[in-house]
Amino acid sequence: MLVSSGDTPGMKRARLLLPALALLSGCDVAGDPYAPRAGLWEIKGSFVTLEGPGVTPQRIAELRRRMPPPTVSRECFDGHASRVGDVKEGGRCKVTRVSDAGAVADNEWQCAGRGNEGLITSAIHGSRGPERYDYRIATSSIRRGDKAATVVVTREQGRRLGDCPAKS
Repeated sequence: MLVSSGDTPGMKRARLLLPALALLSGCDVAGDPYAPRAGLWEIKGSFVTLEGPGVTPQRIAELRRRMPPPTVSRECFDGHASRVGDVKEGGRCKVTRVSDAGAVADNEWQCAGRGNEGLITSAIHGSRGPERYDYRIATSSIRRGDKAATVVVTREQGRRLGDCPAKS
């Protein structure tokens, strides 16, 4: 579970994904030497690209101009990681795959879309460790009636800063 210290609008989904994907392999007491340790984490998120049918270089450039700058937040991770089948975000999302091997993370999260959105799938792949991680997150969605997915690719990097501040 994470406690946000000032969520930014573009990072809301990352806040939901982080405990389920970035820290999926279990808490540090589970005996996994690569599992991120509980504590205060600095998380940097940024837009990488947009992929899909009909996505032109001009559309990517336009999206880059409209995207917020890279975000940085601090989160307090309490050591309780999500597991396959865990349900989040009002029952709309669940962890569907956990496939960590040593320092490599390869996991997936799926959400039922709202309104015109169909299924939204976020796949994460990257390196992990007790003090830092570096992930590429590909979030694909197919709007109702579309035949192919559009994929937004982001990068998220985290590093452990130390213990969480004491609660007052």
